[in-house]
Parts: sequence; C-alpha cells; structure tokens
Amino acid sequence: MEATRNELAGFAIGSGRPALALQVDVVDGKVASAVPAVDGGGNLRAVRSGTDDEPMLTVSGALPVAVKFDLYLSQDGERFTYTSSCALTPGISSFEMWRQPVREFALGNPRVVANGKVRCE
Repeated sequence: MEATRNELAGFAIGSGRPALALQVDVVDGKVASAVPAVDGGGNLRAVRSGTDDEPMLTVSGALPVAVKFDLYLSQDGERFTYTSSCALTPGISSFEMWRQPVREFALGNPRVVANGKVRCE
C-alpha cells in the first residue's frame, strides 16, 4: 500500500532524528485523538538509529493500553510505502529494522488492541 505525503495528514513524518512523536489520548479503552507532537514530545515515539543503509526505528509508548499503529517508509520524502510493525504492549519498546536506505518515516493511526492480540503485521 502506497501513499503520498499529502495523504498522510495527521501522521508524524520525518527522519526519526529527532524523534517522531504522537500525542495519543485514550478514553474508555479507545483512542480518542492522536496528533503529531512538537519537538519529539508525545506519548508514542519513534527514534532512528542504525546506519543510513540499515536504519532501525525504536518505537516506545507511555500509554496504559496496547496499541497498534501504521508505519510507512519513504526513500524520496514524497512517496511512502506501508511496512509491517509490531504492536506495543505498555512498558515495552518495539524495534523495527530495514536493509535498505530510508529517508523518512510516517507514524500514525494508533488504535488500541487487546493485550493478547499484540502481533507484528
């Protein structure tokens, strides 16, 4: 699945240096809102490490519930391709790695998942 930068409105988009971040509000066990956070703040964060040819993204959340999110990769900063990612259990970080150059990431569309349904897809 591909998307353009314009189609990813509401996603945190950037290189992952500094952190990509969303401020996610959970009400009654559901995501009530999610907006890109300024200056890497926010309670759902993704930080880039690794090399330019094999980047790694560490995703962490300070949320009381397990969440799944959409993650896209871009080599040119304009066209983004969906990639699989792992849902986050409260207090646990997820590590995603690619064996290709990635210029930018797009992180968004968080949703609550049952703790027993935390998987990578």
